[in-house]
Formats: sequence, C-alpha cells, structure tokens
Amino acid sequence: MNEEQKERFRKKFSDLFSGYRAEWLGPEIFKLFTEPSYFPQLTTSHPCFIMGGRGTGKTTVLRSLSYQGQSALHGSDPNFGRHWPFVGMYYRINTNRVRAFSGPELTENTWSRLFAHYLNLEFTDLVLKFLDWYNVYNPDATKLSDELFKKLSVSLHLNNGEDQVGVIKKLELSRLEFEATINNIADSTHPPLSVQGGPIDLLLSAVKELPQFIDTSFFFLIDEYENLDDYQQRVMNTLIKHCGELYSFKVSIRELGLTQRSTLNEHEQLVHPADYKLINITDELEGRFGDFASMVCERRLDSVLEQDQHRPKIEKYFPELSADDEASKLGVAGIIEHQIKKLSKDNSFKQNDLERLKQFSPLEIYTLMCRAKAENKTILQKFSEAKKDISKWKEQYDNYKYSYLFSIRRNKRGIRKYYTGWRVYTQLAACNIRYLLELVDQAIINHLDSGEDPLKPVSPDIQTKAAQITGQKNLRELEGLSLSGAKLTRLLLSIGRVFQVMAEDPVGHTPEVNQFHLSTYVYSPDLHNKVTNLLREGIMHLALLRYPGSKLQEQTDIRQFDYAIHPIFAPFFGFSHRRKRKIELSDNDIWNLVDNPSETIRGILKRQNRSFEEELPEQMKLFAEYYALQDR
Repeated sequence: MNEEQKERFRKKFSDLFSGYRAEWLGPEIFKLFTEPSYFPQLTTSHPCFIMGGRGTGKTTVLRSLSYQGQSALHGSDPNFGRHWPFVGMYYRINTNRVRAFSGPELTENTWSRLFAHYLNLEFTDLVLKFLDWYNVYNPDATKLSDELFKKLSVSLHLNNGEDQVGVIKKLELSRLEFEATINNIADSTHPPLSVQGGPIDLLLSAVKELPQFIDTSFFFLIDEYENLDDYQQRVMNTLIKHCGELYSFKVSIRELGLTQRSTLNEHEQLVHPADYKLINITDELEGRFGDFASMVCERRLDSVLEQDQHRPKIEKYFPELSADDEASKLGVAGIIEHQIKKLSKDNSFKQNDLERLKQFSPLEIYTLMCRAKAENKTILQKFSEAKKDISKWKEQYDNYKYSYLFSIRRNKRGIRKYYTGWRVYTQLAACNIRYLLELVDQAIINHLDSGEDPLKPVSPDIQTKAAQITGQKNLRELEGLSLSGAKLTRLLLSIGRVFQVMAEDPVGHTPEVNQFHLSTYVYSPDLHNKVTNLLREGIMHLALLRYPGSKLQEQTDIRQFDYAIHPIFAPFFGFSHRRKRKIELSDNDIWNLVDNPSETIRGILKRQNRSFEEELPEQMKLFAEYYALQDR
C-alpha cells in the first residue's frame, strides 16, 4: 500500500473498530451485525432476560431484534415484509426519566401507579409508531378501526382522539404534559391515571386480529433494566409475569442488576424458568467466543478492505508467541549463559551432564534453576532428579514454565511479560466483544502509526503495549461509571499491585495467583454491607468477575464466590490473565485496600512472603503517587 492508501485504511478502520458502543454505529450496526449463537432463543414468545456486562453485545442484539433492525437485516428479501414472525419494539431505560419518579413527596404506592401509567404511555406509543411505520411500506394493509382508537383514547385519558393520527399526536402531548407534571409533583394535583397494562392489552388485542399480524409475536425490547429503581422493577416484573399471549418481553440486564424478583403483589415472584428464560451471555459464548469474535472482526475488515481476497484472516494479524520464544525475547539466554559458565567451573558437574543440560531449551534450564531454588536443592541435584524420571520432570516443567516467564525481567525496564496472539486477546476480553474490539483497534492503529504495512502481522511488542493501554484506559474510565467508581479504581489498583508482585516472585510460591475469596469471619455487619455493595458494583461494571465457589448454595451470598480482576486489566498490572489460583482476603482487607492502600498491600504481601518494595513496572508508574500514599 502507498501512504495515501494506508491513511484511508487507517481512517476507515478506526471508524469501524472504534465504534465499541452500539449507539455510536448508527445504521452501520445492522450491516456489521453478527448473529450470536443464542439469538434464535430470543425469537420465541417466552420472556427472556439477557444478562451480561458492558460491551457483551446486549444492546446490539436487542436493536437487531427490533422491527427496524429486522427490516435492515432482511432488506434484500422481498417476502420478508409480507409476513412478520415477530415484531420487536426497542425501549432503553433512560435514567434521567425514571429517576424523576422518586422522592419524598409521594408514597411508594403512589409513585408505582404514576410510573405504571407512564409505561402505558410509552409502550402504547411504541406500538403506534410501529403501525405508522408499517403502513407507510404497506399502504393497502388492513387498518385498525376508528372505534378502537376512541377506546384507546378513553383508556389513556387523551380527550377523545378520533383516529390513529389524532391519537399519536395527543399521546405525545399527553406524555410531555405528564413528564412536566411529575417534575413539579409537589405543587400539582395528580393527573388521571390508566390501569397498568390496560391500554397495551386493548391495543395489541386489536392488532393481533388484523390479518397481517394473526401469527405475529410482539416483543417489547427493554434495554438497561438495571437503571430501574426497586419499586420500578416490581412494576415491570408485574407486566412480564402477566404478559400472556398478546406480547412478551426481551430484557437486557447486567449481572446482579435484577435487584427485585417480586411483582406488585408481594407474594408473587418472577420465577426462572417458569416466567422467563435467563440467557447468560458469558455462559452461552464460553468456548465459542473466539469464533464469534473472529466473525465480528472479519465483517468489519471486509468493510474496510472491501472484501480484499488477499488480506489475512483476523487471527493472522495477531500471531502468538510460544513460551520458548517469549522467554527468548525476555532475555532468558543471558541468564542461562551466566549460569552455564558457573556450572562449567563446578567440578561436581560432569562434562557429559553439562552437555546434556545444554540440550534443554533455555526456558527449561531456567525453570530447572527456579525449581532447584524453590526446593532448596542444588542445580545438580535437581538435574539428577530430572534425568532419573524425565516424564515427571516434563510434567513439572509444563506446570511451572508459564509462571516463571513473569520473573525473567523482574524489576527491569520495558516489557516484563508479553500478551500476544488471537487466543490470548479473546481470553483478555473474557466474552466481552467491546473489549475485544478495543484491543484489536488499539493494536492495529499502533501498528499503522509505527509505519507498518496494514496487511502484515502485528508485532508482539505492539500487541502487548496495546493490551496495556486498553487496560489502563478502562481502569481510568471506571471512576466515572458509578457512584462507587473512585473506590473501585482504588480497589483494582491495590489488588492489581498485590497480584503483580506475586506474579514476579513465583519461586517457592503457588504459581499464577490471580483470584481471591472472602474469609468467613465477619468483622461487623456494617463493614460486611459496605464490602458487599462494593463487590456488587465491581461485578456490574466489569471491574471484577465472579465464579461460583465449590460450596455455592445461594447466589446472593458474596462469600460463596471466588473473585478475579477482569483479565482486560492483567496486561496493565502484569499478572496472569488465566483463571488459576486464589488467596483469602477478609472484609477488612478489601475495605482497607481502598482506604489505606500502601499499608494494606504491604500487609497482604507479607502474609504471602513477598516484599512490597518491588519496583513498579513502567506502565504502572503513572500511579506511583497512589502506591506511595501512606509512605509520606
């Protein structure tokens, strides 16, 4: 490519791969849509909750289920518009709107009735807008009767709208007036309210009798359900529980975002799987995320390179380093050379043993040296054991070689550990397509900025630095994500430092520690609640991942789970991204890692027989002041 072509490629690539959020892509979202494996489950009439963190594709899936999305996806099919198997109507829970329905001015019961009426207005408007859209493309289709619109007008207190056009106009005005009233509810009389779900049932029962929609399922696609207050979730849960044959709900929600399972009837619960199907995106994509991510990226690359048949597959852009190659790049040869010289002068080490040792790879020799130190043996003793039972040694080598990569460049400048390869990138993303796109975007843009050919593979150094930058970016963004954002950032900085120091000092210790679980001792109920809420926020905002513990009995008990920093942050801190081993932390440890970081980090590391005085990796030095906070 010449320079002009490279610049054109860079701009187009950045436009498509930087669009991590569905909202940023506009109409392009449907052109780039890749159907996930669980998509067919959403097209059934059963209510569904789609659970996943930020960036797992919930919004994209819901918008692709919408009638606008389906129309765009099937635009070239002349038969699609004649029969709709389902009609999805997308609705995003807007925090600014729903938070207006709260305050001390009214009782929760009154707020519930007001909010239920607001939902009637919103959902009725969604249905009418679909019908208006449909009639534009199908002017000869059977229409709803004016009599129906008169009934609908009465149901919603719209002052006798006479037909569809009149009801749509009056509905919009009514909603605006209602919102204005809610904002001044303390100074206003309560407006007349509709029965929860009544207008929706009235309208959709009539729509379902139209010949073009007799066999059509209608879905309300509710995005960001976690933005609802508890009482608002109970209102919505009631609609979901009793939606019946006329319509159904497809709901996106973050893990732990469903804070209420009861309805307006306190003795009635939303029960899985009787009332809804739960689709956990991580579970659904587990083991298949690499293939799904490849398809997503391939579609974008086709758009960038206009389906150039000569371009490599996305996996080829990100070659992986073998453990031996990585050890070589990290400089293990210099360490081994020095050790071999010492052994050649050791009379107890026979010449033929020395020659046989040299047949081992440099990483294998380094691992042998580390295991000898860990087992308090000489290198000769450890080598003799390895010779005697080579299969046992190979097993030990395979178990430890990855963890010892972290110690080769301990306390040195530059890259101390590489994070390279498509498989590694998909593991860092942990079933989160947004994180995967960020990694790819950062790596290839850095690749182009370094003057490399867009069709050539990305170097291990650029891949690693891109992963570090992506982790740092998401760490900084945590602060603005929630009320607990600053605390979450401090918690990650502290635990990340603990795991980083432990990773670089693996000799004589349990390898690849990157998880924690909570001790059973409760210092105080108040502290326990604060820690519970902080961990809940961490999970909802993908600062942390949680995994069921071996004795899991109750989903809400935080002590029955193991926790890990999301692997997207592993390259920034410099510890293993693979789910491995854990340490125990107390409520007090967790809270003090936020409030008193340096002293608490030092104490935890001391319990693990490590030193806090390890030098910070270069990418972490931006936070040197944070780690020195208590040392002043």
